[in-house]
Amino acid sequence: MSGGFRAIGKEGDGGYQGQLIECAVAAAHTTVLAPGDAVVITGTAIDQNNGRAIRTVDAAAASAAFFGIIASVKPNFTGENLTDIGLAALTAGNVMVQTDEDMLYDVEVGVAILAITDVGSNADIVATEATKSGSITQSNMKLAQDTVNTTATLQFRIVELRENTTADTLGNAVGTMGARAIVRANNTNAANSGGLGIA
Repeated sequence: MSGGFRAIGKEGDGGYQGQLIECAVAAAHTTVLAPGDAVVITGTAIDQNNGRAIRTVDAAAASAAFFGIIASVKPNFTGENLTDIGLAALTAGNVMVQTDEDMLYDVEVGVAILAITDVGSNADIVATEATKSGSITQSNMKLAQDTVNTTATLQFRIVELRENTTADTLGNAVGTMGARAIVRANNTNAANSGGLGIA
C-alpha cells in the first residue's frame, strides 16, 4: 500500500508542525478519505460546534489544482470510534489539511519507476481511493510516473528520488531507486495571493 503523501519536512527555513487548516467534509462525499490524500475545495459548511463557516474539501482528481494534503481526520466520538484514522464515504466529518506550498512529501511512484532525469520535472497524482481494513484506513494516492513532464499545470514538482525500503504495489525489489519520490506542491489553489476564488 502507498500511504499517500507523507509530510517529511519543509523546503527552506522554518518548522511546519501545527500549520494545519481545519476543513469540513460533506456527508455527500463518495470516497473513503485518509491522511495522505490530496484534496480540493468543494464549497463551505457551517461548523456547528464553533459557530463559523469553513471550507469543505473532498478527494482531488488528477490534472487539476489541489488545495492540500490531509494530515489527520478529527475523531468521531459517536460510538466511541477513536481508533479509525480515516473518514468513510457518505459520512460528514472534519479533517486537518496541510496547505503550505513549501512542504516536502514522500510518496510512492505509480505506473513505473522514475528516472534520475525526472528530478525537477512535474507530475500529477494517481487518484486512487483510500481503503479500509478493520480500523486501519490507508491512502492509496501515488505520483503518476506516466504524467512526468515540464508542464506547469501538473500537481507536484519532483525534488528528489528515493529507494523503496519495503515491498511496493508495483512489485519493485527493496532498494529500487525511483520507486519513491520527494515532491512539493506545484499546481495548488492554496496560494496566499493572486489565486482565483472558489465558486
